[in-house]
Amino acid sequence: MYIKETCYGGMDWHDSKLIITQLKWDGKYDIPESKVTDCIVNDILQQFPYLDPMDICFAVLNDQPYKFPLLYLKDDEVVYPEEYEGIWISAGEIKGFSVKETYIGGCNYSTHYSVEAIPEEQLCYIAEEHFYAYSKGVPLVERFYHAPFRRLDEAEAYLKTMKKHAPDAELSIQIYNLEEISATDWFQSNMKAAELSSGDPEKGYAIVVDLHIENLKKLASPDPEVRV
Repeated sequence: MYIKETCYGGMDWHDSKLIITQLKWDGKYDIPESKVTDCIVNDILQQFPYLDPMDICFAVLNDQPYKFPLLYLKDDEVVYPEEYEGIWISAGEIKGFSVKETYIGGCNYSTHYSVEAIPEEQLCYIAEEHFYAYSKGVPLVERFYHAPFRRLDEAEAYLKTMKKHAPDAELSIQIYNLEEISATDWFQSNMKAAELSSGDPEKGYAIVVDLHIENLKKLASPDPEVRV
């Protein structure tokens, strides 16, 4: 089984971003079905170590809401949020494979865990670079510069040759069902850059930029026959 964690949030579109993480269990992406719940509970505990693992487990397994206060540090001391009419002004909720965080001031985060069984013959690994352009209203831009790998060690070796093209960019391995992902527009547009660059990450990045500029020119064209 493969688990992908997706977290989205912020104050508003000016600073909201989307973070995608491929989870591991015991150092491996391929997680035994019997350990899926343990993996999710462990990931939640890393974010909220003061919660009871049994309460988290019950909420995940039974799809029942478990609400809790979002603690914070002040002068090196752990502080509970204030309550208003019996409700914490900063609170979290776990329900099934989802976690919601609501902070005072309007900051919100929503995390979801998607669990997928991928047939061996469709399993693929993609080395990706993730950009955050939230100031432009784009919470995440996902790019890859090489065709999907069928072996993890090859994907990891290629990832080591990549470098970040923005200070807050992230490089990671993402796992997909090849048949399903190859049918998406996102995959096909990235594959175009990967093919033109022959898998070279620096050439691939330059090609992606050029293609983006070309699309912007088309969007600005007064010619009604021009389509993107």
